[in-house]
Amino acid sequence: MAATISTKQVLNDNMLLAIFNQFDTDNSGYITQDNIVNAMIKLGHQVDKKEVQSIMAEHDITGDNQISFNEFK
Repeated sequence: MAATISTKQVLNDNMLLAIFNQFDTDNSGYITQDNIVNAMIKLGHQVDKKEVQSIMAEHDITGDNQISFNEFK
């Protein structure tokens, strides 16, 4: 049972990392406002400055203007 839970956690973390990497468009290890705009454009969506600021405000827990993988999770 513990192995199953551990395996599920790894799969979930791997899936989350793959999604995180889609937004980390410059491979810096962090998601910035520019990364969000670039990723959304690649996905065919336009976002305005207010939407990006809202995303950052919600997920940038440390207030350093970037979202780490831990904050993303």
